Amino acid sequence: MLGLSTLWYLCSVSVIPEAIIKAVNGEVFPFVWWKKREWLARSSVTQRPNHGGLGVVDVHREMLSLHVLCFIFRHNLPWTSFFSQYLKRAFPGRSVHQILILAVPPKYAMDALPPFYRSVMTAWFALVRKFVDNKYVICVPRKSVVTLEQLSASFVYDTLSHQHRKQHRCVEKYANWGLPVDWSNVWFLADCALQIPG
Repeated sequence: MLGLSTLWYLCSVSVIPEAIIKAVNGEVFPFVWWKKREWLARSSVTQRPNHGGLGVVDVHREMLSLHVLCFIFRHNLPWTSFFSQYLKRAFPGRSVHQILILAVPPKYAMDALPPFYRSVMTAWFALVRKFVDNKYVICVPRKSVVTLEQLSASFVYDTLSHQHRKQHRCVEKYANWGLPVDWSNVWFLADCALQIPG
């Protein structure tokens, strides 16, 4: 699992091919389940424990999270002029600001971007964004807005995960019986059960 730290570094500066992501998943998920049958969907396993998951990192989502931060926190570096030129070429007739506030980018424009910039913009467009008081802000559940300076990889990952969250079937099933599911207690009890000798 320590090899993932190298992977995260590579994710922050490049686009990891789908075949490599599949290979990583082919190692991570069997490790989680001790090479036995996976009894929970991967989309559920990669959710945070307080949402019924096991907290296993989704490699593609983590890559997108790191790409957004790369774009945001390095905006004063020289390479960003190349990024601006690529954006203007892919989205003709629009300024960079007009591109960044698009609700849905045209597919032809996204396809015209180099792979890394396409991934950066895919992550950017996946976030709910606004331009308020001369700055970009991200709209998030349960909060009003978050400025770019407040963003972290963890925050972006959680925001993207929220968009992919699927409620477990058992939640509705037990709710019909008047039994709400409290995931923090579920995983605490499961952890206790695993530690009981026998």
